[in-house]
Amino acid sequence: MDKIKHALQSQQQRQSQQEYYRQRRQNHLTQLYQEVSQWLTTSKTVETLTNHVSGPDRLLHLHYPNEHTLVLRFSPQWDKKSEKIKIALFIFDITTPKFRTQLQLLWEAKQQQWRITRLKRCVFRFRSFFYKRFFQKNELEQYLLDFFNRTGTIH
Repeated sequence: MDKIKHALQSQQQRQSQQEYYRQRRQNHLTQLYQEVSQWLTTSKTVETLTNHVSGPDRLLHLHYPNEHTLVLRFSPQWDKKSEKIKIALFIFDITTPKFRTQLQLLWEAKQQQWRITRLKRCVFRFRSFFYKRFFQKNELEQYLLDFFNRTGTIH
């Protein structure tokens, strides 16, 4: 009888712990998504598409007055052990999706900084990213805002 009781208690404990981590992960991803959306919505119209098939990917379409639409694919992954969030940012003009800039970022909550883990570029306008690896939060936001507030083309 004690074994059954102990097994049930440990199962309930595991389930509550999994639910706690799931909720925590969802809160982090939602907060981060809202934050990234705020970087982009300062002066542009943003259409958000949610793709549930491939996880919590978000496509942000930035419509510019000169008929260009930049697409930012925001694809976060949650690392449960270290509680860090990995993000892949794909930035491209909707008319030429082959010419894209890909940034893979890691948000380090303890140090409150972004770290670029991978940078792949076909067309490159992030001059600042070429020289640095670590960015404080507001610093990276400013670079992204500068990028998105330019003409709208990434050629």
